[in-house]
Amino acid sequence: MLKTLSIAVAATLTALASADFPTDLSSVLRSGKPSGASLGVSVRDLSTGKEIFRLDADRPLLPASNMKLLTTGAAIVSLGVDFRFRTTMRLVARGDAREIHVVGDGDPSFADPDLLAYVTWTRGDGTVQTKLDATAFLDAWARSVVEARVGRVSAVVADPRIFDRAGFHPLWPEKQFPERYCAEVHGLNFHHNLLAVRVAPVTGGKASIVELSPKYSFLPISNRTTSNRSSAAKHSFWIGRGFTDNEITLNGNVQVETGDPVAITVHDTPSLLAELLATRLRAAGIEVGGSRVATDAEPRGVGTSIGPPVETPLSTVLLRCNTDSDNLAAECLLKRVVHKETGQPGSWTAAASVLPEVIARKLGDAGSTRGLVVSDGSGLSRGNRVTASLMTRWIAALDGNPATASAFRESLAVGGDTGTVKNRFKSLARTGCTVMCKTGFINGVSCLSGLVVGPDGRAMAFSVLGNDLTAANAIGKAKELQERIVLEIAEELGRSRAALGG
Repeated sequence: MLKTLSIAVAATLTALASADFPTDLSSVLRSGKPSGASLGVSVRDLSTGKEIFRLDADRPLLPASNMKLLTTGAAIVSLGVDFRFRTTMRLVARGDAREIHVVGDGDPSFADPDLLAYVTWTRGDGTVQTKLDATAFLDAWARSVVEARVGRVSAVVADPRIFDRAGFHPLWPEKQFPERYCAEVHGLNFHHNLLAVRVAPVTGGKASIVELSPKYSFLPISNRTTSNRSSAAKHSFWIGRGFTDNEITLNGNVQVETGDPVAITVHDTPSLLAELLATRLRAAGIEVGGSRVATDAEPRGVGTSIGPPVETPLSTVLLRCNTDSDNLAAECLLKRVVHKETGQPGSWTAAASVLPEVIARKLGDAGSTRGLVVSDGSGLSRGNRVTASLMTRWIAALDGNPATASAFRESLAVGGDTGTVKNRFKSLARTGCTVMCKTGFINGVSCLSGLVVGPDGRAMAFSVLGNDLTAANAIGKAKELQERIVLEIAEELGRSRAALGG
């Protein structure tokens, strides 16, 4: 009887402590809502799964990069937390000729310049090479071909067919195609599908190229730069290319040598990688006839493996996606899930039905994805729609399952500490709570979804989707509102803990 009475009293205290929470949140929204904004807000208690606050929570809204929470969660569910992307090089006999095939697995991190410094490579003689750059990365594979005593190959073949050949989404902002966040998406990616250039001024002439990474020396590069080093001059170096070609132009004035390389996306990475590997093989003494991309009629994954496969754990890509908000990582996860679920090349078209099916299967409710429209995996497309209620329900489902919770939490940015929220939520420290979340921003849209974890482990999921943020400083006000809501949740977790004697 005493135990039963204790539980009943504790439940009553929790209810009393939470009585003002919806009222407090409503007040925050009334005073902080940006003018003209469309908002969807949901807060869900993860201990019960119940939605304890909602404002237009069933209204489909643009999620921007909050879309990545759906994509990464689906990847955890469909591919499994132990999944590893696996890119291989294979020796394929075609009659009397032999070819080198690079078979892609959709890995967005293959030779990612931000990760190469952490890659280790064990050579055939057992020695370990570290701190690779793009050239050294391919030369390690070239040495494997030399060690296999392959004297001549008729062609180097890039095989990206695990995905379809649509690299640039039709609803992405076409004028922004040179930007890193618009990198093309392929079944075989390399160096984040970027070309990075460092230049230095040359007195009385055009700037010189100090570094080209990867060493796509076979690309047509037009140097239109100047080298005005006077104090009155401005440094205005930039790189251009056509939307569907790799004719590179170096433009602007180079006043000083660039420290960090300037990067631009490239078109059709599989073709570039095939030719680049061919050049590295030639440099290693292998005679190479040419390079190409695999045709639809060719068998995939045949031949003999040469050199160690390059593997990337799912956790690495999840972190890149949610903490760093990397769009290429998100799109590759989406298309890889489509391939896993259908056995067909991953595509954005198929994802429109496949992603809702994976989510509904996890939630155990066919009607749970009402209002969900899937256009891409990163949220860059303005064709996506999500409800705040679905978002918190999805977060609760992932966090409530031991098989998925750790992988999901570890992928998220931590307020005041990592990723896109490294410099936000400083005031949360006094509450003892932690916010793990995903930001989202495209023109007129600002969103934040994730979970707030109290010092006793109790947690709440939240989603604040803001659209139509076109008024002056509306984005800034939306971010302030997000932080006030998170702080209110943190204080509620503190009140509940105090009521229970914590």
